[in-house]
Amino acid sequence: MNIKQAKEIPVEKVLERMGYLPQKISGFDLWFISPFRLLEKTPSFKINTKINKWFDHGEGFGGNTLDFVIKKSGCTVSDALVFLKDFSVFFSFHQQENCLDIPE
Repeated sequence: MNIKQAKEIPVEKVLERMGYLPQKISGFDLWFISPFRLLEKTPSFKINTKINKWFDHGEGFGGNTLDFVIKKSGCTVSDALVFLKDFSVFFSFHQQENCLDIPE
């Protein structure tokens, strides 16, 4: 897994793996309760599936799939690439212990 391949993995698949589901779908936009804040009631975390980018409106930052994994977990780029290698071409994956097996 290299950086280019990691950035091509759909961000929503990573969130799904972590137990987050969209609260609202509008065209290419998927809205989620932010994975960065507790007790949020109004979805403020948006993924645009057409460009595979996310933005957290409550925090004012966003990025690509690799940026999300690093921000959410505090991992290094190398650790994030190890986690993302489990996403195959078909974006299926299995459980493993790594930097993203953190409590919510």
